[in-house]
Amino acid sequence: MKKLSQGRKYKQYGWLIFILIFYIVVKMVINSEPLISISNSSLKIGLFNFYKKPLAVEPEYQFALRPLIQISAYQTDLTGNHPLKPFSNADQHGVRHWLGTDKLGRDVLAGFIGGFELALIISLSVGILSGLITVLAGAMGAYYRRYPKKTTKLRRFILVICLVKFVFLSAWYLLGIYSIIPFIMFTLILLGAVILILKLPIKSNNVNVTIPISSFNRRFLEFFQPIPDLIFLMLFALLFDRMSLTGLIFILIILRVPYGSYYLQSLAHQFVHKQHIDQAKSMGLSSMRIVFQHLIPLMIPGTAVFMVLSGSRAVLSESALAFLGIGPTGDYITWGSMIRLGLTNLDMWWVSFFPILGLVLLSLVYQKIAKAFQKVQAK
Repeated sequence: MKKLSQGRKYKQYGWLIFILIFYIVVKMVINSEPLISISNSSLKIGLFNFYKKPLAVEPEYQFALRPLIQISAYQTDLTGNHPLKPFSNADQHGVRHWLGTDKLGRDVLAGFIGGFELALIISLSVGILSGLITVLAGAMGAYYRRYPKKTTKLRRFILVICLVKFVFLSAWYLLGIYSIIPFIMFTLILLGAVILILKLPIKSNNVNVTIPISSFNRRFLEFFQPIPDLIFLMLFALLFDRMSLTGLIFILIILRVPYGSYYLQSLAHQFVHKQHIDQAKSMGLSSMRIVFQHLIPLMIPGTAVFMVLSGSRAVLSESALAFLGIGPTGDYITWGSMIRLGLTNLDMWWVSFFPILGLVLLSLVYQKIAKAFQKVQAK
């Protein structure tokens, strides 16, 4: 019974390991390149290669661990009888398409795995980065609400201006509109300005005011809550034709931060009144040390729940954009684009069925992981 309880305790990690093992297994079955290859004393791993590669002669490998079926999701075949149904016989080239092909002869299984790779990248990026931002914002909002931090109006005004400029420049760079060199220069200038503001004494006749982080988290949520995420995504996709995949991830993070900051702030309110927090404050520890060493560790299970659910929602949002035919993932074969292609011709039902099944199963797995972390949080 004790071993059984310990197994249930680490159930959430079991689901994460299952996703990783499943991904590696399917890449060993079908892949556009060897899973592991060595050529000219260089090692290459054939993972997360969901993008379209230019046609080139395959190099001579000193060692190559090839998949069972080596085919790309973008490889078309306009000859022969296409589309092929699932589990049909091999085509005229002797290639077996286990989940069939579309009208262009592209392998559905290869496209399914490519969409799965893109879903993992988006969910992990959005979940981890939004979780790191929101746990810090929520912890600081709850902490400074109980122990208000005083500053001058001038200092607060300059910090807000620097923050707005940094977000603006980051958005432009990640959306693919800004080059890297001016972005680095402006970032260094803003960072230096913030350090000077925090370190140098600023003489001002302005009265001291508190930093309203708690109120900012609430107002931030009130701005984004009435409008669905898909409306914001469609608006950004229409405004920025050159938006990259990194820009889409950046926007998805921005859309999840208001909800996570307010949720984790309410969670941090339960811990900020604990006795060891008061003792650390009375001992003269700095606010940042108390937040990072004593408050944030208590919020890890709740943060994990938010990260998992944010990753799941990000995958659904990207699939919705790809289904509508807008957004930066139009150049990639994704689950959303496969669903759109399959629904335009219901005779090719398998093209849309397997991506829909993948979205449902991935969402259920993420929900299982979130429930497991919720049980840890309840304890």
